[in-house]
Amino acid sequence: MPLLESVLLNLKWSQPLRSFLNELLLLVLIVPGRATFRNLSRYSGYVEKTFSRWFRRKVNWAALNVAAIRAVVPAAHESVLAFDPSYIPKSGKHTEGLGHFWNGSTGRAEPGLEVNALSWVDVTANTAYTISAEMTPPGTGAASATGTPATPETPADPEPVSVQALSRRHKAKAKAKAKAKAKAKTKAKTKTKTKTKTKTKTKTKADPKAKDDDSRVDAYLAHLNRVIPKHDLTRLRYLTADGYFSKVKFVDGIVALKLDLISKLRRDADARYLFTGPYAGRGAPRRYAGKVDWTCRDPAVFAAVVSPDPDLLLETAVVYLPRLRRRVRVVVVIHRQTQRLALLFSTALDLDPATLYRYYVARFQIEFLFRDSKQFAGLTHCQARRTDALTFQVNASLTAVSLSKLQAVQTYGYLPTPFSMASLVRRAFNAHFLKKILAYSAQGQTLTENSPAYETLCNYGIIQPATA
Repeated sequence: MPLLESVLLNLKWSQPLRSFLNELLLLVLIVPGRATFRNLSRYSGYVEKTFSRWFRRKVNWAALNVAAIRAVVPAAHESVLAFDPSYIPKSGKHTEGLGHFWNGSTGRAEPGLEVNALSWVDVTANTAYTISAEMTPPGTGAASATGTPATPETPADPEPVSVQALSRRHKAKAKAKAKAKAKAKTKAKTKTKTKTKTKTKTKTKADPKAKDDDSRVDAYLAHLNRVIPKHDLTRLRYLTADGYFSKVKFVDGIVALKLDLISKLRRDADARYLFTGPYAGRGAPRRYAGKVDWTCRDPAVFAAVVSPDPDLLLETAVVYLPRLRRRVRVVVVIHRQTQRLALLFSTALDLDPATLYRYYVARFQIEFLFRDSKQFAGLTHCQARRTDALTFQVNASLTAVSLSKLQAVQTYGYLPTPFSMASLVRRAFNAHFLKKILAYSAQGQTLTENSPAYETLCNYGIIQPATA
């Protein structure tokens, strides 16, 4: 790819790394079948062990992707950041990072891996490009996800017991049963008290799912803190994420990065109207004016705005969210026919409601990056078990798809609509194979049937060399 070659030269990385990435990012697109080390080696001059070694190295993928995006996407385009995780199935029990993660295709949490990716969304062109991706840590539920529960220690073989000892044991058991029956009545009286005590105890116990969520949110924020400030991505100002990220820890972390979050709320979210009346004259000033009923909103507070979609109604207001401990701009999206509503919000109080809606809708473009990478770039094909190799694989797959889209934009001046990744992959393979043919033709050979060059090209990329 000409774009990749120019970007790698400007980054001034080592020549071996530039050569390897230049070949790898094309191979993951054109290789038929799974993008494993062995299958990649069949279409490359690198052997399987070389791929395995390179995949253990750290590469600044964010620098590569940001440089390519800024070289193609005009500065005048509306752009935002998008963040989202994606489930990756993984067989075996010894892979690093295995845990229970949410699988959107099945609608439940399943054992496997998860990749969280930060992307650049070009709202004007309605497409997204990957910036960086990392593997999500499994959290506290990792042991149960591997399918290998801890086995209790097996006690030693008991020593032989005499008949007299057995009779003593039976008598002791009978006495214990009699005592238990006598205490049953007293236990029944205190049963209600113990129930209340156990309820309070269970409330104080830490929820393992909450711990997993906290650890994963910390990992997400750590990823963003490593990438956004370093590459000056705060200029985009807004970061969009789905409803899972409407958590106080994540919102505070995004605001600390000098960004504004655009996300989604539950339809039963707790919110308060802001009090705008006069001061009562004593005590602390009143701040709130009652709870918001989303099905029966106050028309004096929620103002209707022009919707970019004729099938939708938009209403907006600034409310207080106790869960997030801050005021937010809320946009209520109502479908005209079904009257179903969705609640979007942003920490930017001055953001135009219609723009807020457009930015959140554009967030879905990151899902197409995951889809195309899984179908055409081997996102789920990594055979390694180490976290560094898995991180290299997912970044290579997502970057290959992004660079393909950027190369199409640079070539045609716009992204073809509809954009077909399947056609692009097929064209890339045809161009790659034609270069192989032309290389043999340039040597003065005729490529007649049954010639050595003809047989070499016929066996290109196959598992077992054969003759016709």
